[in-house]
Formats: sequence, C-alpha cells, structure tokens
Amino acid sequence: MSTTPANQIDSVADFRSEVTIPCGYAFPTVYFLDNEMFKRSLTEIPRMDFQVSAGIRNLVGSTEDRQGAALLYFRMVHPWMPFISKKLFYDQLLSPLAPLRAENILLFACMKLAVSSPRDNSPRNSQYLTVKLELFKAEIAGVLTFRALQAWVLMSLYEVGHGIYPAAYISISTSARYASALGVTASRESLSGFPSGWISAEERKRTWWAVRILDCYANLGIRDRPLATKDPKQDDTLPMDDVAWDHGGPEPRSAFTLSTPPSPAMGRFNLLAQAANLLGQVLRHICEHDADREFHAQEAEILERTLIALTNVSREESRTRGMGICGPTTVCHSARVALNFRATASGTESWAIDDIRVAPVAKYEVAEEILKLSRWALSTVQPNTGELSNADEVSPFLLDCMYRTATLYAQLYCEVGDQAYAEASKDAKKALSWLNRRWAAAGEYITLLDAWDASHIY
Repeated sequence: MSTTPANQIDSVADFRSEVTIPCGYAFPTVYFLDNEMFKRSLTEIPRMDFQVSAGIRNLVGSTEDRQGAALLYFRMVHPWMPFISKKLFYDQLLSPLAPLRAENILLFACMKLAVSSPRDNSPRNSQYLTVKLELFKAEIAGVLTFRALQAWVLMSLYEVGHGIYPAAYISISTSARYASALGVTASRESLSGFPSGWISAEERKRTWWAVRILDCYANLGIRDRPLATKDPKQDDTLPMDDVAWDHGGPEPRSAFTLSTPPSPAMGRFNLLAQAANLLGQVLRHICEHDADREFHAQEAEILERTLIALTNVSREESRTRGMGICGPTTVCHSARVALNFRATASGTESWAIDDIRVAPVAKYEVAEEILKLSRWALSTVQPNTGELSNADEVSPFLLDCMYRTATLYAQLYCEVGDQAYAEASKDAKKALSWLNRRWAAAGEYITLLDAWDASHIY
C-alpha cells in the first residue's frame, strides 16, 4: 500500500477515531506544569473511564479466562519477577465485585502476553500488536495509573524475552518515566506512611525494582548507553522476602536497604534487585573511560569481589529453596563477564587483564559456572516430549550469560585447540536452542553465535 499524504491522513483519522476520551475529560496538565499547585488543589489525578477496544476485551476474555491466565502468570512469571501483589490482585482485580477498569484490562492483557510462547510464530504477532497499540492509545488518552505502569513493565519484559528491539529498549524507558511521573521509587520517603497499607507500598517498590532490573539487563549488549533509571542510594529499600509478601501477613518490623549485607533469607527477588544494581554499577564503571587508572582498577576489583560474594549467597538461597537456575546468579555472571571484558579495535572483545588483576581467574570461573547451568538445563530434557523440564518457568535473564559462555569457550578453543572447549561451546548453544521454545531472544543469540562461527573472529 502506498504511503501518500492522503493515505497518511486517513490512517491518522482512523487511529484518532479509535482513541475514545470521555466527554469533558482532560488530563490535568498542572500535574506536570506546576506540581506544587496540583498538590494544593487536586491532590490526586482524576480517574478517567478510558474505553478499551473490542479486540483487547476479546483477548482478555471472560472471568474464567482471566482466572486461568492469572494461574499461569503466578506459576510461570511471578516466581522470578514478583512485582504484582498476588493478594491484592485476587482481592481487588479478580473479585467479581470489582469494576473491570481499563487499566486493569490492560494489565490482564499484558499478563496473558507474558506467559505466551510464540514457538514457531513470530513474537511480533497480532496479539502483541493489539496490546501494544492499546497501551499507546491509553497514553494518548491521558491514562496515568499504577496498573498501567505495571502493564508497561510486562510489555517490556515480553519484548526483552523475545528480542523485540528497539521496542524493548524504548518500552523500558517509557516504564521508567511512567514510574517517575507517578512517584514510584524505592526511597524510604516515597514509601513511608503509604495510605493504602504496607502491601501496596511494597508493590510500588517492587515495581520500581522490576523496571531497574529490566533496564540494567537490556543494556548488557549496548553497554556504553546511559540507563533510563536513576541509580538508587545506599539507604533506598530493597524488596522484602517474597513468601512473606505473598502471604500478606503483619508488616515486617525492619526493611532491607542496599547497605544491608546480603543473605539467603532476603529472598530471590531481593537478591535479583541487588544483582541488577551491581550490574548497573558495572555498566557505569565501563563507561568511565577518563577515570584515574589505579582508582578504576581498584573499583573493578571491589565490584568483582562483591559480585562473587552475592553469587555465593544466591547459590545458597537456590539450594535452600530447591531451584536449579536462580535469576540473581545468572545476572551476577553476566555482570562479571561485562566487567572483565573490554572492546578491542577489531570490534571483538578480550579479557581486560591489564585493568583487572583477577581477570584470568574470572575468565575460567564464569565460563565454568555458566556451563554447569547450561548442562544442568540440558539434563532436564524429558525423553518422552523432548522438552526442558519447567522451561516455561525459566526467566529470560539466563540467556545473555549462556550466549557469553558459548563465545568464551569458542574463544578458548581457538586459543588452545582443546576439543573439550568446543564441546562446551556447543552445549551452551544447545541449551539456548531449547530455551528458544520459551523465549525467542534465545534464537537471536543463536544467530549471533552462527555469525561468530562464520567469521572465525574470537
């Protein structure tokens, strides 16, 4: 179809006709133009009744459909990315007495999207396009709510997991700005005395950390770009233990902060937040090319030791809870690879031996640890189905470190010629091929590995 001016005008007209804004409603621009005046006069953003499209309503389905999607979500995604309160979700969003608001419908749709596995179909399918378009329409209509923010976070997660770029990169930035606009942070000040109770305050904090985690992870492959989220302070709060939050009992007496020494009792999401924050520090360290060389080297060693310590805590937490692959561990591995590598003039990467004294040790440690994860994953393949055991419940944060492992062992094979290194690289690649059945980004990494093999540049 040609893109003549007339056609463009028709397309814009069609889009505008689909964005239904209630008569007489206008977002209070004073919220952004003079927030102090807003606080004195309005105190809160008026709720608008945004009309979602029939396509989204059909996608979300009936009450039974929403209940089924929720069961899948809390089994497949919630264990490793628990930022939506299970208690509040069932009490408020799935209750037959609760009105089915537009932002809740958007959240339902994104939850359903997050548990979908495209398999042979492109992740840029009609379901994805329908939901993404509805998010854009809600933004244009003036929807600025916490549930809409959570929908954007899930959209970002879907795009990261399936390698939909640059959309993923931009959606994360949208989530970060959305959180900023709503005042959703991890600071003590923003969470103290929260009127809706500690569970809601914890949910807001976890949502900010979910954005931070995605932001840092998405920058692993484009390390010289600034993050969309602000670096948290040492007294900013971390997520509490996941089990206690899910049960929704009495409010904990004390909160964990970034200055609290890590321990297995903190919970998996807490440790994942710490791992992502360390990754953010690594990315900042990499970008500071003008820093004093000795100071830069000392900072790198401190980061390396801190990552090793957090990895050990994460392993212990994983063993305690009976989990084979733990998100904090894989993010720590990715951070160590990023820390100990540097780009060369040829466009390849080499170990930063001159800058970091521990690099030769890290080279083998990281590769060996991630290879163990890859081979463990392969050992769970079910002989009757050919599927990985619990593959649907694996997070996409495993993919980057598996890709780096495959390239590391291929590089070692080129340097030493030991066939064991070639087999190790193949095993990491094979694990990615199995994970591609859940996360399409794994297939993108496999394409990159094929390109490395074809170029013979390691």
